[in-house]
Amino acid sequence: MSTDHPLPALTTSTTTTTTDNETHPPSTDLTNPLLTAPQLDTHVDTTPLSPTLERKNSLEKKLQTRPEAEELKERHILLDTDVAPGLQARQRELERQRVADGLKKNLASRPTAPELIERNILPDSKAAPALQSQERELKKNLRADSLEKALQGRPEKGVLVREGILREDEEEGLEGEREESGKEGGRETIVGRVELE
Repeated sequence: MSTDHPLPALTTSTTTTTTDNETHPPSTDLTNPLLTAPQLDTHVDTTPLSPTLERKNSLEKKLQTRPEAEELKERHILLDTDVAPGLQARQRELERQRVADGLKKNLASRPTAPELIERNILPDSKAAPALQSQERELKKNLRADSLEKALQGRPEKGVLVREGILREDEEEGLEGEREESGKEGGRETIVGRVELE
């Protein structure tokens, strides 16, 4: 043995000492690190060796479920083009310009607001857009009230027959039409036309 690196001396005795008829086991020095080593655990460590291995495995799984190029083109994720990559930007720019030109052409031929009002597409109103629905409801109620007043002031059937406006046979025809038409909105409606003599 070489004396360059001295090993720690073991201070255990192999003989048992007896004093007063007592037997003691061999003594061990607890300061020696070799003798105080912990018991080996039989548990197996299952943690991955490195986080990169775990990432590699997850990447492989994701690559297996990766969608095909055709599916990505259908979902507009990949460009569906046969043009060289250097020309794709120019192709997109030309497509945008074509759409812009079409919009300008359609906007130039768009009818004016007075034409749309004349065709009853836009409402003829000077009110704010938030108030236009209330304005329409008010106009509707005013028309209904004026019609109701006009109907209240109309002459009875008997008066019309006496004055020669209606004939007796037309009077019966009006009764049948009134019954068929029913009531609408609390007002009696008459279907048909009264001819004046």
